[in-house]
Amino acid sequence: MSDNVHYGIDRIRIFRSNTEEYSYSVFIMGCCLSREDTEPDIHVKINGNPTSVRCVYSRRYVSERTEDGTGIRSIPVFSIMFDWTSQLERIELFSETENGNIRFFEINNKLIDGITEYTSIDLNIDEISLTEPTCYVRGWIRHIAGKELDIELIDDKGNSYPAIINRNCRGDLVLAGMADESNDLGFDISFPYKTGEQLSIRASADDSESLTVPLETKQRITKTKLYRAYACASGMGFVNAVRYYSDSKKITGHSEPDKSQCEQCKKLTCPHNRNFAVPYYHSWFSEHIPDEDELQKQKKTKFAYNPLISIVVPCYNTPLDYLQDMIGSVVNQTYPNWELCIADASDNGETDWMLGKYAEQFPGKVKVVKLTKNLGISENTNKALELASGEYAAMLDHDDTITPDALFRIVSELQNEHYDVIYSDEDKLIEDTGIYDDPHFKPDFDPELLRTNNYICHLFCAKLDLIRKVGCYRSEYDGSQDYDIILRCTENGEKICHIPRVLYHWRMHKGSTAEDPESKMYCYLAGEKAIRDHLARKGIDAEVSMMKKPLYGRYIVKYRLRSRPKVSILIPNCDEKETLETCIKSLYEINDYDNFEVIVIENNSRKKETFEYYRKLEREYGNLKIVIWNGTEFNYSSINNFGEKYATGEYLLLLNNDTSMITPDALSDMLSICEREEVGIVGAKLLYPDNSIQHAGVILGLGGIAGHTFSHVPDSAYGYMCRARLSCCCSAVTAACLLMSRKLYEDIGGLNETAFKVAFNDVDLCLRVHRRGYLIVWDAHSYWYHYESKTRGLDTDPDKLKRFEDEKKRFAVIWKKLLEKGDPYYNPNWDLRYDSYTTYIQ
Repeated sequence: MSDNVHYGIDRIRIFRSNTEEYSYSVFIMGCCLSREDTEPDIHVKINGNPTSVRCVYSRRYVSERTEDGTGIRSIPVFSIMFDWTSQLERIELFSETENGNIRFFEINNKLIDGITEYTSIDLNIDEISLTEPTCYVRGWIRHIAGKELDIELIDDKGNSYPAIINRNCRGDLVLAGMADESNDLGFDISFPYKTGEQLSIRASADDSESLTVPLETKQRITKTKLYRAYACASGMGFVNAVRYYSDSKKITGHSEPDKSQCEQCKKLTCPHNRNFAVPYYHSWFSEHIPDEDELQKQKKTKFAYNPLISIVVPCYNTPLDYLQDMIGSVVNQTYPNWELCIADASDNGETDWMLGKYAEQFPGKVKVVKLTKNLGISENTNKALELASGEYAAMLDHDDTITPDALFRIVSELQNEHYDVIYSDEDKLIEDTGIYDDPHFKPDFDPELLRTNNYICHLFCAKLDLIRKVGCYRSEYDGSQDYDIILRCTENGEKICHIPRVLYHWRMHKGSTAEDPESKMYCYLAGEKAIRDHLARKGIDAEVSMMKKPLYGRYIVKYRLRSRPKVSILIPNCDEKETLETCIKSLYEINDYDNFEVIVIENNSRKKETFEYYRKLEREYGNLKIVIWNGTEFNYSSINNFGEKYATGEYLLLLNNDTSMITPDALSDMLSICEREEVGIVGAKLLYPDNSIQHAGVILGLGGIAGHTFSHVPDSAYGYMCRARLSCCCSAVTAACLLMSRKLYEDIGGLNETAFKVAFNDVDLCLRVHRRGYLIVWDAHSYWYHYESKTRGLDTDPDKLKRFEDEKKRFAVIWKKLLEKGDPYYNPNWDLRYDSYTTYIQ
């Protein structure tokens, strides 16, 4: 094996149908790392013959500190999955290197026979934690013949065991060609657990075909021994993390950390002092909630500003245990200056009795008005608002709860600024188990995202005067009445605060919108109406449509062009005739927007065919021109600034030559957003040729300086909270496809060709535009290919490396305060050192 390639095989599973002579399903997972830190192409031979079986690099995992001690090395993790319908005698894996294909793994027929499991049902457990009082199991399941499978948890007697089972799409299986995005092959099971219980997972296709897999207590995984990673964004489920040891030049899995070195090092970034894991949320939550000492400290805190906060609750036939939980979460607040305002439309005596008892116990604090009939959620809420006398009102559903520090956190934020609207993060409380799950870690106020879904939702608090000014709740929006009032309050409120802490628990029970999205379809239709009316109030001409199942409650807003302004498309090029040709063809053959010009900025080409192609382009297209930049040292910023001087359009599209348009309205859709006066820059959704995401916006601070959102995630994936499908604001977008007005480009001074010749110039441009008060919008519906290599290594040229490091340091100095403050559109609960939308327990 070449010294330039190191590998590790973490898991091999082979299934063979027990009903057909030859029908195998094979799953291999491991890692293969070249010394150039690239992801080598891996080829699969079966029975000595080459195949078209694909190797999928799902994600990257942090491994070790680099030799210079400045960072953390990434290990590419791959998975190989395929079905085989003839005799399986040998499997070989080859890594493609500059010296040819190197075989790094082989398994022969004896080993294959020894590990083959004879079943048509492939059940793979990625992650299991048997820890009282709750347990989680995650994995995926499929039938070799494609049959539908049911899955359940059973006890040692074969009886069904109470559990919450969620099915989901597995992006890794989709990429491997073993499923499509409509197949929910992944599973996520949560259930109460007591030590000693013998439980199993049973999967069945029909009465005669089933598979039972016991959950062994020895499989219990504790926090200190967990070497697995999970990124919410990908939808790919859990896979094993790996550790790379440069001294032995190999990759291994499940190695224990050097505890003595932990004690010596004490650094968060040191791999010996961390768990390479994303914990289940309930574990993460337990690490981040205030303990009793902290709660007592909050109770003793004396604020300079102590506003009365009215907690507003409409109540209708609430189960008594839910009602007790809700009221209990309010009366146990560490901030004392509150009142609970309840409008009760219940038609049973039990609720009346209990509310009466609380009103007696907390006179003047718990206020209850009894309604003679149920007026609907909006009017019931308005009746509760009539009881309110506070400066602020916080909205609480009758079956949900808030954390004991919720009001304390709100009032803490109000000490320096009397915000008009305040909202927090939230999670869901699973009724049957009492487990907290499905956290929503939100961005700071994002008006673009708010037009695609009610991401603010809970906990929502606003000035009482503002709520009354906008007209309180409106019954014609029942089902999405909270969405409607949030839109109206944020329209009229100038100061909006986001608290990046989970302060609200949304109860999931049968019939709730949180548990069953189809249970209240009218809610989503009311949401569509709320957005449409919001846009009308803002004077924005747009079409609103609800996304299809399973994305109910998410919406697409298509803005209509107010005019047809001319767009100047700037494309730098150097000796890339075929690449440029693909780009140009897409602009003229796919593009549905015709008012544009193309300016190809020639820089230092030497090939004759390149200039012949230029002449052909100018003859063929009357709105295309070639301009020649005569600089000697490559300077991307200078090249684009030079090309802009020849532009005659009102808008500029900075476009890489290695891109091509996918959707005909890709440009017109970006332009319809960019026309809005509050928008400064619009970026697009860029895909690799294999239809995985290359760019979905830029996160400031990710990986140290800036990184792309959802990088390498399949386009078929929804992403965390469907964010891979929803247009939103962000701090920056890549200049590989960036649209902005030419006037703003000139006013801002264009790209900084002195400080950022090659790297970070686009991020710097976006931040300067954002600093002027403009929005940077990522358009989720403008699709382009970006043929940038997914497997290219780092540039090893010493001069280029030095230039990159210099520009990186320069960016860190110029934008130091912003980097320290954090990206406003990326929740600080996510860990910036790893993949986007990933969090780790320290």
